[in-house]
Amino acid sequence: MIPAGYVSAAPLVRVLNFAEQNGVPTDPLRKRMQLELSMPVLLDSTVPLITAMNALQELEALGKWPNFAILLGRIVASELSPLHIQLAKSVRTVADWLGVLPPTESLIGDLGNLHMRTRANRCELIWALSLPQHPAADSATDAMLIATSRNLDQITIEPSPPSQAFLTRQPKPGDDALKKELRCDIVYGAQAAALVYPIDFFNRAVQQVTGLLPAVGAFQSSAPTEAEIRVSPFIARLSNTILSHLHHNGAPIETVASALFMSVRTLQRRLKEQGLSYQQVRTELRQSRSKKLLLNSELSVEQVAEKLGYEHANAFGAAFRSWWGVSPSRYRKQHRIHMGL
Repeated sequence: MIPAGYVSAAPLVRVLNFAEQNGVPTDPLRKRMQLELSMPVLLDSTVPLITAMNALQELEALGKWPNFAILLGRIVASELSPLHIQLAKSVRTVADWLGVLPPTESLIGDLGNLHMRTRANRCELIWALSLPQHPAADSATDAMLIATSRNLDQITIEPSPPSQAFLTRQPKPGDDALKKELRCDIVYGAQAAALVYPIDFFNRAVQQVTGLLPAVGAFQSSAPTEAEIRVSPFIARLSNTILSHLHHNGAPIETVASALFMSVRTLQRRLKEQGLSYQQVRTELRQSRSKKLLLNSELSVEQVAEKLGYEHANAFGAAFRSWWGVSPSRYRKQHRIHMGL
């Protein structure tokens, strides 16, 4: 798995190579990032998240392409598609496939997180960027929505475009091309970036690929296996639901059970069948999410505590020290120094 605070170098190397082929000098940027033109495009090659975002900002500023986000989205989609096809082999529906993604943290690293939320007759795929205030955040968000839409098309037997896309930013030049790429209307100024699909889309079958694309062969050894993921589609879907409700009073079991359309007793029984308890799953999610928020955002410790569902920062601090042996602020300082941030 990719370490916290890092992202895969593969999409970035592909973008740099594309820029080089189109007459854009990238040597100074490569030297600063210690990336060689001949560097193997493998998932075990990583760069710090902040370095990658700074590089995206510089590349976009060169202005050599009409829409940088579309280029980046297509490249990310091509990098992720072999892994997504691998994951699709073990599930049956789109909802199951989406449920398996969060436990992999992020297939390209700590760029952000994808959450699924059901509302009435629609389902929203919400993309939350790890560094939302970075100057390249808008392009990175646009790119990930493009990549998600393209990969969903790849794995479904009956592909369907999203019915709407939500962006937190305001319109800008080039958005007509983005709208054409996403194949749907865009709503600006939203609270979160998201793709919206009809609720029945998530019950559609995924392709059971047996003969993988030739390009997938190089990814076989680095793709996460079922043993590495260590979760069933049910546990993955439960984890996703807990994460989306943590900031509401810590995601009590009654709230999560209701969101999953089952009783508390049924949820407890299904967890027991897998040797788990609700408290155990929620605690593990809080542990992993606390580190990610501390390392990859500028949120204060109090704000992190709130996002994890703690009423008081002191309670979060005590829990964090019991997990990792240091205070949240100390952990952030130590690891950011280690990461060179």
